[in-house]
This record gives sequence, C-alpha cells and structure tokens, in this order.
Amino acid sequence: MTIKTGNYLTKAGKQSVIKIFQNAAYQILYGNYIDEKFRIEDNVIDYIELCKKYTNNVDFLLKYDIRYYRIISTECNYIIQFLNSGLKIVCGVETIPEGEGFEN
Repeated sequence: MTIKTGNYLTKAGKQSVIKIFQNAAYQILYGNYIDEKFRIEDNVIDYIELCKKYTNNVDFLLKYDIRYYRIISTECNYIIQFLNSGLKIVCGVETIPEGEGFEN
C-alpha cells in the first residue's frame, strides 16, 4: 500500500486499513448478495457502480480514492487489486488457498 509522505500510521492503524481492504475483498468475492457481474475475473470493474447498488455494505473504500477493482485468479487463490481513479494499484488483497478467508 502506498502511504503519502506526511501520513504516519501506527502499527494498529496499518492493521486497521489492511482489515478494511480485506473486508471489502471478502464481500466482493463471497458476499451472498453481490451480483455475479461484479465478480467477473480479469476485467476492470467500476467500484462506484458496486457502491451505488450495495450502498452501506461496500462503500467504505471511497475515502481511499478507490474507483475500480480487478479480480485475478490463479490455480489456488484470488487476488483483488483495488485501483484509484488514475488506474494505479492502491492495494492488492490475496486469498489464502486453504479456505475462504484472508490472512491477518
């Protein structure tokens, strides 16, 4: 994750930010209510459109300038790359192969 010069996060702060991104990724991949069109692999998907449809459940990344995301799958896991309005990767979240979940 890129942190701008002048922003200082404590260890607990970093863990909180990581957990926010992990929760969003988990909702996108495993949320029962999320439409399949928001789970298409290898496409850049509009995060704003997802937020408009599922308002309070996934909109917590907007404060980090998240505009798009992309789901990439490998043999045994998924990687969700969150992109800003300039299509630069802000954060990538990788699932663990042993089950549905994310490493803390």
